[in-house]
Amino acid sequence: MLENSEKKVPFNNEDNTEEIKGVKYEALQKILLGYEEYWLDQKGIIISSNLEAVTITGYDEWEIMGKHISILYTEVDIIAGKLNNDLFKADEKGLVTMSGMKLKKRGQHFWATIKITAIKPFNDSSPKYIFTIQDTTHKAMYKLAILQVRDEYLNLFNNSFIAILKFNYQTGSITKLNKKCEAYFDNNSRDELDKRSFRSIFFDSADYVAIMALLQQHSKVENFEFRSNSESERWLSISCKLYAIKQFVEGVVIDITERRREILKLKEVNEELDRFIYHASHDLRSPITSVEGLLSLIKMESNNGQLIKTYCVMAQQRLTHLTNLLRDFVALAYNNTVDAEHELIDMQSVILEVLAELEQYKHVKVLSEVENKIPFRSSRIRIRLILKSLLDNALKYQDPSSQNPTVKIIGTVTKYNLKLSVSDNGIGIEKEHRKKVFDVFFRGTTLSNGSGMGLYIVKSIINKLSGDIELKSEINKGTTVIVNVPNKLNHLVPSERSISQNLSIANF
Repeated sequence: MLENSEKKVPFNNEDNTEEIKGVKYEALQKILLGYEEYWLDQKGIIISSNLEAVTITGYDEWEIMGKHISILYTEVDIIAGKLNNDLFKADEKGLVTMSGMKLKKRGQHFWATIKITAIKPFNDSSPKYIFTIQDTTHKAMYKLAILQVRDEYLNLFNNSFIAILKFNYQTGSITKLNKKCEAYFDNNSRDELDKRSFRSIFFDSADYVAIMALLQQHSKVENFEFRSNSESERWLSISCKLYAIKQFVEGVVIDITERRREILKLKEVNEELDRFIYHASHDLRSPITSVEGLLSLIKMESNNGQLIKTYCVMAQQRLTHLTNLLRDFVALAYNNTVDAEHELIDMQSVILEVLAELEQYKHVKVLSEVENKIPFRSSRIRIRLILKSLLDNALKYQDPSSQNPTVKIIGTVTKYNLKLSVSDNGIGIEKEHRKKVFDVFFRGTTLSNGSGMGLYIVKSIINKLSGDIELKSEINKGTTVIVNVPNKLNHLVPSERSISQNLSIANF
């Protein structure tokens, strides 16, 4: 209380008008700021207070007068000598400030900020300490809440699953980014990253201009996709928000490279499916229409036996084409839907089986050099389909004028793979067509009467077996197709291991 403060503070006999005004002003300030103020004697007994104007601890002035200031200290602090230590520091330094838990009336705890000022007493009854206390519980809780929010934010910002960055909207300079986001800058050092701008992330400057315009217009951007300016082709998606007052942007970045590849792959598959359906419907309809027309001609030429025979042969050819086309569809469906079942394969016997089915090409000389000392294990049905399609093409597209049509099969089995090449000295393939020969329904020559699916199916099977295929060709000199198929020898079941060992010994 201001009056008590004036009464309890002794002054010199000189004119102390300015000093009295200062005391009044200081006391008024403490009342307005919500401070409780106690004047203590040398033993720490309360001899004056401002409790008539301020109440923090819940005491009235008549309850607190003559009590020791330890009434505000917790039992733990008293046992630990905290009060004596605080008063000693005040004597030593003149003014000390500390924070800690204190007691209100009825033992209620609160967080307080305390200032103890030591003054020079004029006599034993004059005050020695000014003890000022303020309830800072809410302030402490607010700071704690801020710390918790900050920790949660930093935990989120620095997590290893989400890439986060922050940049200045005006300058574009990056002010903060976490480790996940650093990876999108390839192998740059931290110093280099700190100097980089948001613009440097973008491969195309038009994307940067677009996102900054969207931020200016809407203050936020969601799922903006762009190619990053990195050594490897990487696609990113960013969602960010502009905080206009402080002019900074904070955003989350996601690597969508794989997703984009899958989308592009799916798009290619859909386009291929559209082409497949178009060509398949045409190729299926064409033989049927031809046969219908030939049957109509046969009815009209009922008296001409030779002509009828010719029409029947033509109808049979169209039906054979339809049968082969349907067989290709079945092979393609099998490869796409049935998992590869690996078994030991004798390549010589597979070659003989396939050649027996292609006996219509007996006029072509076939040479075979297959080294099969190492056991070979793969999908027998698929290997057979590959070989039959390659041989069928090599035998079919021979040069009609050639005096010595020849097809050569060369194969080598290692513990890692089967390398197989099928070469012919036929008509060859035009240079502009070589990149398209593996496309569905593509025919490289007008002489072809096939379905145009042979090499497409071969490539599909090779992909299924995790292999690769290569084609080399020269006009009027011939074509060579080389395939590599992994040897799944390490996938042998126990009963097959003894067989493979016996094969190795026998071949040796």
